[in-house]
Amino acid sequence: SHDVLNPGTSSLKASTMAFAVLTLARLFHGFNCRSDLSIVKIKLGTNKWIIGAFAIGVILLLGVLTIPPLKTMFMIEDLDIMELVKILALAFLPTLIIQIKKSICDLFRKYDMGALIFDGLCDGIFLYKKHYLYTLFKNVFLFGIVKLL
Repeated sequence: SHDVLNPGTSSLKASTMAFAVLTLARLFHGFNCRSDLSIVKIKLGTNKWIIGAFAIGVILLLGVLTIPPLKTMFMIEDLDIMELVKILALAFLPTLIIQIKKSICDLFRKYDMGALIFDGLCDGIFLYKKHYLYTLFKNVFLFGIVKLL
């Protein structure tokens, strides 16, 4: 059995795993695109269409990875269980990171704190929605002047 991280891995195995990771990652990313809020805040099951689209996408991907005529058409190499686990982990990792970021932003929105510090992290969304943008710029400008003195 070849390991993806070993130089001796076939290019077909590597392209199979890259295809599977990228495809599955895009399916997971659909959940990130639903809202500026985290999945925890908006609840995963509130949009049946996105869950259905995700399920159909996973079924199609599994079909390409397992059905012989599709494997031939897509030039897919056999994958073992550990490779499938690696695919799942690598595909889910970006969604996990984005959801952690959104959860942190949810907390900062809830307690109305850290606007200046987490502006970049939260993309300024809650600053604008709560009309803090003007106040923030004014405070940053004044802080800059005070710091110079």
